[in-house]
This record gives sequence, C-alpha cells and structure tokens, in this order.
Amino acid sequence: MTWLSALLACFCGCSQQGDDAPPSPTALPEGSSLSALYLHHEGMAMEPYYLLCTDGQKISLKMTDTSPLEYLQQEIEASPYLQGCGQILEGEKARLHHVDDPSVLRDMEEIIVRYGALNWDGFDRSESKGKVTDSGQRYELYFELSDGSSVTVQSYNCCPTGFPELQQELQSIFHTQMEQSEE
Repeated sequence: MTWLSALLACFCGCSQQGDDAPPSPTALPEGSSLSALYLHHEGMAMEPYYLLCTDGQKISLKMTDTSPLEYLQQEIEASPYLQGCGQILEGEKARLHHVDDPSVLRDMEEIIVRYGALNWDGFDRSESKGKVTDSGQRYELYFELSDGSSVTVQSYNCCPTGFPELQQELQSIFHTQMEQSEE
C-alpha cells in the first residue's frame, strides 16, 4: 500500500510548493523530540489514518480506518488529531502496537528533519482540478514535539515539496512495526 500512495501522489496532481528544488533539511529544536504524529492521505482510495503518541515511556503506533476527529469530546486534553491514539475505540477497525524501542521515534525524527517538515506549519492550500468533480488528493499531517511546538498541514491537490516521500517513509515504519508485532 505504501508504494501505491507514493505512486498516486506522483501521478495524481500533487503539485509541489515553490519550485521543484529538493526539500531543505531542518533540524529539530535543541533538546526536543517527536512526541505525537498524525498522517493521512486520501485519493481515489481511502487510506488508513496513522497515529503515534508517547507518554515518555510507551510509544503507541496505530493504524485505523476511523478519523480521530470523529471521536471529538467536549473537553479535549490533547490535539483532536490524536483522540484515541493509544487505544482501539468502540466501532473502530484498527491495529495498535506498543513499542519500547525509542529508535522508532529517532527514525521518524530523521525523516521529518530530512524533508524539512518543520517548515511546513500552516500549509493549507487547495487547488481546483477544473471541471473534474470526482477526483483529488487530500494531504494531512500533524506532529508535536516535546517542547510543545507543532506542525499542521492540510491541503487538497497540492502538498509541500517532499510530502509524498515523507509519507511513504513514515508509513513504511508503521507497517514494519505492525508486521514485527505479528511475528
């Protein structure tokens, strides 16, 4: 499924931000680390929602068919993108895996740095496909760092330079971890 996501993004109109220059790596702020992540892409087919959250000791990885935004409660303690991250909620078809190895976070941080995703905060664009009404690509990314900073990307038919590659690499980590948990 991961290669399909990248292929769809390349051929289905993910026009990139700015020129087609490669993304500029951007380091995480000194002393900060990845503490939460939400990733979703929707095209001709519905893809899973990918969630990561950590309480400092336990790392939870979740792939679900249900948007966490559907579970919004009156009082939200965390980002709405992370509702139910560490558990499988009623009526949800999901896979959940708890990881003890912090290298999973380091690998994801390296991907975020490599593609300069810290520079994407506030990317919120939509491009029309003219008279085409039954196609399009939706790109969503949200992540939080331990220093309290966050990045939000929401776009339609366009995405920041490097987004499809970042998406593919992050999804690969989720899938690898899920496969290892089944062994």
